Amino acid sequence: MSSHGNSPATARWSLLALLAGGICIAFAPIFVRLADTGPVSVVVWRMGLSIPFVLALAWNEGARRTVREAPPRAWLWLVASGLMLGADLALWHIAIHMTSVANSTFLINLAPLFVTLGAWWFLSERVGSGFVLALVCAIAGAALLVRASFGAGEALRGDLVALLAAVFYAGYQLTVKYCRRYFSTWTILAGTASVAAVSLLPVVVALDETFWPRSAQGWGAVVGIALVCQVLGQGLITWAVGHIRANMASIGLLIQPVTAAWLAVLIFGETMSVMQVLGCVLVLFGIALARRNNGKA
Repeated sequence: MSSHGNSPATARWSLLALLAGGICIAFAPIFVRLADTGPVSVVVWRMGLSIPFVLALAWNEGARRTVREAPPRAWLWLVASGLMLGADLALWHIAIHMTSVANSTFLINLAPLFVTLGAWWFLSERVGSGFVLALVCAIAGAALLVRASFGAGEALRGDLVALLAAVFYAGYQLTVKYCRRYFSTWTILAGTASVAAVSLLPVVVALDETFWPRSAQGWGAVVGIALVCQVLGQGLITWAVGHIRANMASIGLLIQPVTAAWLAVLIFGETMSVMQVLGCVLVLFGIALARRNNGKA
């Protein structure tokens, strides 16, 4: 499942799948805003409601054969992937309530920095100067796009929580890249969703959150985040990660803040400044430049 040796057509389809998955994931803040449960509870619903669908898809995909062939260490990495995904999403949702949405969105999208370092250290993926330039452009564009500004006190603690979420998000991407060597797309999603949901239930209890949705809108939000963001979005991303380099996948996912910004304009009537539009352009330019320089040392 390695990205090396893929045909140009497979590489193109993988990048398109990654970008499409990133666009699906960009709906998550909207669903979170519409949900009437606690922030960690939204994550549990997202994972739990997705499990029947991904299990059915895994069964149809012939995952039983793949599972029998996986070595024990692959199962440990799958569990680690679920724990990191749960921690990433829970911390990010908590950070949204402690700091501005702009800051939390920007900081979670610093994950490509950690992925690039981790891919170089653990997966021996080389990083060329062209890719570094692409990464700088994309992150600078994300900063302009969300208009991040850092303060003190509770807001600063929220910023640090969001930054920690970015570290876990990077860890999730790297562990999924490793798991794709042994497991199918839907097997990974079933495993990570199960681990994340079970591990976060005690957190919901400890925080004494509102768990059950209290309205039709609330139910629609948790069902939507499960199907659109987890099943469809993460499904496309997980498949794509098996065919392209981890650092390229991570920078490609910066399509999320661009999409989220335009969704806010279309759905909530928010406006975009000239600097935000420039941020969108920089992110897209960074992704295109990264694609051109992918794999070059």
